[in-house]
Amino acid sequence: MAELSLFRLARHNMKRRVFRTISVVLITMLATGTLFTATMLLRGVETGIRHGANSLGADMIVAPYGSQLDAQAIISGESQGMLMGGLTTTTFLNLDLLSEIKEIEDVKTATPQKYLSTWEEGACCRMADVQIIGFDPKTDFIVNPLVENKLKWPISADELILGNNLSVSLEDFERVSPWPVYGYTFSVVGRLKKTGTGLDWALFMPLDGVDLMIKEAPKYALPEAAERLKSIKPGTASAILIKIDTFKTTPQEMKLRIKTAFPDVMVVSTAEMVTNLSRQLFSTLQGLLIFGLMVWIMSILIVGAIFSMIINERKREIGLLRAIGAKASSIFKLIMYESGILTGIGGIIGVAFGAGVVYLFNSMVKSTLRMPYVWPSTVEIVALVIFCLAAGIVAGIIGTLYPAFMSSRMEPLRAIRLGE
Repeated sequence: MAELSLFRLARHNMKRRVFRTISVVLITMLATGTLFTATMLLRGVETGIRHGANSLGADMIVAPYGSQLDAQAIISGESQGMLMGGLTTTTFLNLDLLSEIKEIEDVKTATPQKYLSTWEEGACCRMADVQIIGFDPKTDFIVNPLVENKLKWPISADELILGNNLSVSLEDFERVSPWPVYGYTFSVVGRLKKTGTGLDWALFMPLDGVDLMIKEAPKYALPEAAERLKSIKPGTASAILIKIDTFKTTPQEMKLRIKTAFPDVMVVSTAEMVTNLSRQLFSTLQGLLIFGLMVWIMSILIVGAIFSMIINERKREIGLLRAIGAKASSIFKLIMYESGILTGIGGIIGVAFGAGVVYLFNSMVKSTLRMPYVWPSTVEIVALVIFCLAAGIVAGIIGTLYPAFMSSRMEPLRAIRLGE
């Protein structure tokens, strides 16, 4: 019997048994869709964590002890999460600490940053609840490498660099005015490259620009905002970001050196943050992965049960096929073709459904997990699609293997009699 005839017969059998066909497709869709969704979420958030760590550009972070340093907020670019205790003088580091940290052996460079957020009562800001990151252009090694257009560096106190989502593309050396923040007028001179993190919604200003804005706030901002800003003293920073000589020391050794020299600060390595957040991510989403694996195993059992019932119903048909010359291998192939086609269709639908779920709900995932979500690379997505489709088809093959083998072993005459 020609293979084309087997495919035609398999399609005919699927059309005849609509309920069976839909059942196999649905169970395969559920298994592959769950696996694809869980894996995409894991890979997307893990990629987001690494992008956030890379865009952070530092090996170590020093922050005030008791400021409740929030690794998730730092990685996601929502750095105001570090300031959980409120904007008070105890939340900030004195900038005198910067020169002392630079003197520590194997510290290559260090730069301060100050994290604020705009508030509704600011009124005069372009948009409320935007992350403000103050930085030092003279020592900076974080912001400048991320700027997508050319600009005069270092930028001055009255100039801003915006996150990718806050501005359209800027020409090289373009200057856009005015851009008021708490009433003080800045000019936009740069835009960051897309990072896929909260930095895309942040604005960056020099530390002396922050001091200038705070000084002028009583003239322009609402009293509530001016009062809150007044508690932020000049000459301070929320964190000091450090690059170390990784050929001469390790983050663990450097952490111990800094803690020994300055016991009143918190020290975190970005590698440590990535590892801890990845573990936390896996523990958060492992329930979904386990559910996907359970559904996959269940799909094997259900597909096997469905095809066992089908073969019992089709004993006479199988016997007649054998009687007119069909080989045992042809009967085996026929059953496997049906299973492969059905699970393949279910796998395609499941992957498409899973991709739709991730696309529609990735914003909710970001807010729920408080971590950035960055789509994996095209190669990773293609590999994941192939893996999930293969998982669905393999589930069908495993489930159908025994029923298909038993059907091919039936004696023609006995099969015809049992099927009557």
